[in-house]
Amino acid sequence: MNKLTYLWSSLLLLFVFDGMAQTFTPLLKNGVFRPMSDVSYEAKLTVSGNNLYFVGRDGTSGVELWRTDGTPEGTRLVKDITPGPSSGSSAPTSLFDANGTLYFFAGTGLYKTDGSEAGTVLIRNFSDIGGANLLFYNGLVIFKVLGGLWRTDGTPEGTFQLARRADAPKVFNGILYFNTASGPTYQETDLFRSDGTVTGTSLVRQLPGTLQTWGVGVDGLYLTFFYSVTKQWSTWKSDGTTAGTVLFGPATTTSQPAYFNAFGDLYQRPIAAGIQPTSRQNRTTETFEPVTPTPSPEVLRDEYSVRFNGQLYGPANSATTGVELSQLDGTPVRDLNPGPAYGIAFVKPAVANGLLYFSGDDGTMGLELWQTDGTAMGTRLVGELTPGATGSNPFNLTTFRGEVYFDTRDGTLWKLSPAQSSSSPLSLLPPNYDCNSGGLNLQVSGGSGSPVEYRVAGLRDWSASADFTIPYWQRAGTTFTLEARQHGQVVSRLFTSECSLARFTNPELGGSLDAVLYPNPVGEQFDVSVKGARGKAVRFTVVNLTGRALVEQKHIIETDQHTETVRMPAGAPAGIYLLQISTGQQLKTLKVVKQ
Repeated sequence: MNKLTYLWSSLLLLFVFDGMAQTFTPLLKNGVFRPMSDVSYEAKLTVSGNNLYFVGRDGTSGVELWRTDGTPEGTRLVKDITPGPSSGSSAPTSLFDANGTLYFFAGTGLYKTDGSEAGTVLIRNFSDIGGANLLFYNGLVIFKVLGGLWRTDGTPEGTFQLARRADAPKVFNGILYFNTASGPTYQETDLFRSDGTVTGTSLVRQLPGTLQTWGVGVDGLYLTFFYSVTKQWSTWKSDGTTAGTVLFGPATTTSQPAYFNAFGDLYQRPIAAGIQPTSRQNRTTETFEPVTPTPSPEVLRDEYSVRFNGQLYGPANSATTGVELSQLDGTPVRDLNPGPAYGIAFVKPAVANGLLYFSGDDGTMGLELWQTDGTAMGTRLVGELTPGATGSNPFNLTTFRGEVYFDTRDGTLWKLSPAQSSSSPLSLLPPNYDCNSGGLNLQVSGGSGSPVEYRVAGLRDWSASADFTIPYWQRAGTTFTLEARQHGQVVSRLFTSECSLARFTNPELGGSLDAVLYPNPVGEQFDVSVKGARGKAVRFTVVNLTGRALVEQKHIIETDQHTETVRMPAGAPAGIYLLQISTGQQLKTLKVVKQ
């Protein structure tokens, strides 16, 4: 670390633009720093619980896990896992938050921590780590190691392998799905489903070809394959059952569309370079509709883009402006570095207090921290941390407690305290909610600019993280109390989870029809008691959340009170279903939860 960095470690840098002060605070001191050679993508800044975690190096402990609460005095080593200054080979990677607990790999071990030294424990050692794609699923952390798919509940005995070979998993309708190469020459693909247990992991179907792309839609999985034996491409759609895994159009010798998820939606576009016609699945009709204007493929890569003021922003390339911060259709916010030169780094921007922050280059100062309100006039430099054309090169931009944290080229971890543009009272906005994954993101407006904490009763207690996960059995029709607090002031609002059930829960048509559900002790079935339908032809229909009928039974009711046993189809995944009871003139809709 050079003299300038050491000097800044004891100073606060104050930059003033348009009369609004923004303060830069260096958080690392006493020789601790984050050189770019130690900070890989897998060791990025990660918010978990009440801390921001990072990988730091000092002359005593080497490369280890650190945390901060946002103050220099609250920035400290979590645990010296490999004692001594030469622990680079066991540097922590794959930092991952699982509902307030941080998981990470160090050396060949999987660890978890609550931020304290005593609470940092080894879960299991492996002979080789390799790539570890982590996913939080129903209280479990799913990860890939030793070429196989593993799960852990945070205990050694609850950590075991689900499959010997597996690609990155996905979740649909509360069930985990993954695929493995199969067949004599590994030219086929096996699609599996799992509830996170060995006995609950089963083959859905073997499909011809090697998997090219796959995504999760509102009505199932969409997968594209290339089969080298016949030189054919094919697209398949699966609802998670063997019978429901079918060809989605005929196989062809020309490439099929790519399917991918971005910002909670499923997209479809040709497998080709550059800007291509793109469609997005409508969450209500389930059809694919063209996105106009045609979106930039770079902005749809959520590792480099963010949602800001209802729009997507990220780096996009054009022949006239080069790579600049752009909206979804590729329109630059501003040609920051005039001409075809790069005006923005491929670093994910951060959003804080009504502004978007990014690593930009105007062609004279190198990469520095910039801010924008989404307009060219509102795009300006925040501060020049490294004078001259080299630039400080901000990366790993992360929002924590309403402030922006980032690394710079010289190994310094910085905190930017943005100016508060408004002194309006703190309030909770309608949350962002994804029914398929259960992801719930709380949002606030106003306030003093100080750190905000969030709580949802029944999900998690107070924490700096605004992200929650709703269990699949509560993802439709459950009311939660959302809370946020700042300086002791608590604001709240009610939120009822919905999964587009309005298409199926029609207003009841009156009359005396009544029905009550209760469980049947025999296997995959339930009983329903019906009153007020004597002498009428009654139809009992079970539909899933996409509107697809799974079961239909119909006959004339002979008594005043009738008990009907309805059997769920074999292999129906856990989740929410609807039972529709109809006499033609009357309709009753009940919610069924299969666990």
